[in-house]
Order: sequence, then C-alpha cells, then structure tokens
Amino acid sequence: MARGALNTVCQYLVYLGLRTGVMLIQACPLEVMQAVARGLGNLLYWIDRRHRERAIEHLTQAFGHEWSPERIRTTARTCCQHLVMLGMEILSLAKMINRFNWYRYVELGSIDQALRVVLDDRGIILVTGHFGNWELMGYVIGALGVRTYAIARPIDNPYIERWLLRTREETGQTILNKFGATDLMMRVIESQQPLCFLADQHAGKRGVWVDFFGRKASTYRSIALLSLQMNCPIAVGGAWRLGNRFRFRGEINDVIDPRDYADDPHAVENITARYTGSLERLIRNAPEQYLWMHRRWRDPPPPRRSKTPTTDRPAG
Repeated sequence: MARGALNTVCQYLVYLGLRTGVMLIQACPLEVMQAVARGLGNLLYWIDRRHRERAIEHLTQAFGHEWSPERIRTTARTCCQHLVMLGMEILSLAKMINRFNWYRYVELGSIDQALRVVLDDRGIILVTGHFGNWELMGYVIGALGVRTYAIARPIDNPYIERWLLRTREETGQTILNKFGATDLMMRVIESQQPLCFLADQHAGKRGVWVDFFGRKASTYRSIALLSLQMNCPIAVGGAWRLGNRFRFRGEINDVIDPRDYADDPHAVENITARYTGSLERLIRNAPEQYLWMHRRWRDPPPPRRSKTPTTDRPAG
C-alpha cells in the first residue's frame, strides 16, 4: 500500500475511534461523563511528561511568587482534567444548548457594553483565549439568533476536521480558515457580524511583544490593525466552568474603542497590550482552566532598538 493511502486509512481509523468514543460518552449521564473526563485528565497528567512539565514551568513563572509548589502541581493536574472535559463538552454543546435552554447552563456577567456595540453599525471583534470553554460563547450567541464568525486553523485529519466543522456550525457559527481570510474578515465586519479570535497564540519574532503574566509574549498585530482600519471595537471576554458542573459564567471584561487611539503613534502596540492584559485578568478568575501546556512563550523578545518611533497605523 502506498504511503499516502496508508496515511488516509490511519486518519479514517482515528476518526472512527473518536466518533465511537464520543457516542459512548454521550450515552452516559453528564455526571458520569465528567467523572470519566477527570480520570482521563489525571492519566494524561501522569503519562504526558512533556506537557506536564511545561504546564508546571509556566504556572511557576506566572504564580511562583504567590503560590506553593504543591498548589502549582495541583493546578497543572486540574488543567489536564479541564482539557479532557473541554473536548467532551465541545462535542456535546450542540446537543445540549439551544435558544430555549441556554440560561440553564450559562450565567452572563457584564456584557451590556458589548451588546450595545453589537447592535450599532460598526461591527465588533470578539477576543478570547485558550481559557474555559472558548467555544461556548459562540454557541450561546448563535442560539440567540446572532450569527458569529470565528477564525480557526484547520485540523490535519480531514475526517475529524469535517466532523468538527459540522458540529461547531450547528448553532449558526461560521468557521473561517485562518489562512487567507483577510478579505473575508473585512466583509464580516462590514456586514456588522461579530468576528471571533483566539488571541493568545505565539506570533513569532515579528509579533508585538507585550506583557502576559509578567513575561513578554509575542502577539499577532492583525487584530489591532483590523480594529483600527475598520473602526471596529474589540470586546474581550470568555466563559469558564463553575466548579465541576456543566454550568458556566460568561463575561465581557473590556471593550476597546479604536477611536480612543486615533492620535496614538503606538496604537497597535497599546491596543494589543490592553486586550492581552484583559485576557490575563479573565484567566485569573479560574487559572486551572487555562491551557498552560500551550507554548505561549517560545522566543526571547528582540533587543530594544534606539530609533525614532513610527506609527503602526494602517493607511487609509
């Protein structure tokens, strides 16, 4: 069998195994599903040394001055439990949450300012991170009748990608491939539809270096540039699990208006730093539900250059 054909067969077998496992889990009561997730999370913590050590390292750098080593290790283990539970929740959201029952599972905090922006004629960029259940708010907004668009990287397995795409779009959320989506993003904002980003990914050496939990982190400048170019506010928020129940709190903790930075020669850097700081404050509500094994900090920041500052504002 050719290598390409063998790879296709392997991908399909992985897809079948995942679908079978999900069907078995979904047939169980919710409490059983969550207990299984915690058990698998504990197993993941003990057998995946690389990600366990990375989570402990990142937690130590973020909280080592205020937390004991025991609390850091416990939080890293709980983070692994959360990751498994998150996967099960995402695959169950469309079957559990709709416009008639969403309030049973989600309590909304401060979202009034963001809702006012959604209802005006400027569009809105919704920013969150790998925190809590980052798919949930899109489901809830979609269940309320507002179509949202989310930028995402496709999964390498095409069978799993098509399945997850159908699952994620069942409540009115449209997933846009992050590669080559610039024109689509601008059209979404022009049509006054919410555009969603995961904004805590490493952006490489050319990113904007801003503080995140006391360390410089490279962050994509595209969100701030898009906000400035389209005169579109940025709302920072997320949803996190309350205890071990299938119940969440959703909150918008900052709304950034690009008009406030009209005369700022460092608008891109300052907007990026502001929403990154807002994400950090959000994560501090439930740090065990952040993806600490994610490689957020990869490269050291470049040395400072002594030159006349220039604006990063887009033309037009």
